[in-house]
Amino acid sequence: MGHVNIAIMGKTGVGKSTLINAIFHENLAKTGTGQPVTQNFKMYSKEGQFYSILDSKGFELADYKEILQELKDQINTRKTANASEYIHVAWFCINDNSNRIEDAEMEFINDLAKEIPVIVVLTQGMRKKDKVFYNEVKRLAINAKQVVKLLAQPCEIDEGIIMPAYGLEDLVEATNEVLPDAIKNAFAAAQQIDLELKKKSARKAIAA
Repeated sequence: MGHVNIAIMGKTGVGKSTLINAIFHENLAKTGTGQPVTQNFKMYSKEGQFYSILDSKGFELADYKEILQELKDQINTRKTANASEYIHVAWFCINDNSNRIEDAEMEFINDLAKEIPVIVVLTQGMRKKDKVFYNEVKRLAINAKQVVKLLAQPCEIDEGIIMPAYGLEDLVEATNEVLPDAIKNAFAAAQQIDLELKKKSARKAIAA
């Protein structure tokens, strides 16, 4: 099956835990084991699961170069013969409602994307059809594989009016596209959003 490792970053309050819980139906920070790997990162995993999360404690603009170097060191350290040890993809989360992306964030994204695939995730997207900020991020994040706008869980926008979650399938699809073939089955098994992806992976295994 392999094992997929996902690095997730973003400012405090951007919704990283909500996103992880939505995709995998489990919050590893609460149910799993967190192993400090650097000053700014912890690796969360749980026995019997096919995925681990390398989570940043937060993205502090003043320390972004240090955080980037720590992540690069982890990427290089894990380049062993075992593909299940790699950091396979990074999700960089930005609050869609902020309508602002810092120069430090753009530099971080474009530099990191030279090492591993980076997907920019615009979280808490309350304005689904408004693509102005989305297009701006896409223009600036020239090295990112994709930019995905989403709302990880339903949200009440007015009394009695609930905006449904959206975009999670897009993130699963974008992530699956950039993963090595040896790891795709692990991600298909771990994610809880796209049932069809699970079916396709199972059929391939049966055929083989």
